[in-house]
Amino acid sequence: AQGWVQKRRPHFPAPLPLTVFQTFKLPRTPLAHRSANATIKGYFYQFDQTIVRLLKATKHGSITVEGVEDIDLNDGDKSAFVQCKYYESTDYNHSKIKDAVIQMLRHFHAAGCPSAQVFRYRLYGHYQGGQNKLTLPLTDEFLKNHLLTYAENKVVHKVHEELEITDEQLATFRELLDIDVNALSYDSQKAMLIKLLAEKISNCNNDDAESFFYPMAINVVQGLAIESDKAKR
Repeated sequence: AQGWVQKRRPHFPAPLPLTVFQTFKLPRTPLAHRSANATIKGYFYQFDQTIVRLLKATKHGSITVEGVEDIDLNDGDKSAFVQCKYYESTDYNHSKIKDAVIQMLRHFHAAGCPSAQVFRYRLYGHYQGGQNKLTLPLTDEFLKNHLLTYAENKVVHKVHEELEITDEQLATFRELLDIDVNALSYDSQKAMLIKLLAEKISNCNNDDAESFFYPMAINVVQGLAIESDKAKR
């Protein structure tokens, strides 16, 4: 994960990255086209955030791409399972993060609800608006009623009850859960990433970072994301 950071710019123009996304054939209908574009942009947003997390990690930190969550950061007390959400044309609603929170609780339960768990659960999302709908810090009641309860086929499911999570265990999970619904936009995050690359790589300016090191880093992360063997991601 550190190899591309140590390389220097060659004396010839670097080719544009050939990625898995270049094989996509977008649907021709306008609505489907916009939906496909939004999906692809969401992936790039996630990959940019992966690189940002790696650049900000300590020298002992490591990242797994598409592990438990989009980004698994193993870095001491900064360790976290991170899921990214990007909805630049959609307002925030609790339904946008409910499935993610439920899956995080299921992971916590499967691990035995450890009271001393180091890894935090982080939701990092950008939305068009509506952020005021989420009141932080979360309470146990809000978590139960709005993020852990859903209806399917006219049947109401309360995940915390179905998993037999105690109030004490739920409180531990809530303390491990970080939700950011005011994350940077795609363009702002990319600009921050370019700046970070220029700062972290010796003899590198913003132009070098954007034209060479950024495409190189994106290729590395995309290659890891499509690796079928989790141990290699």
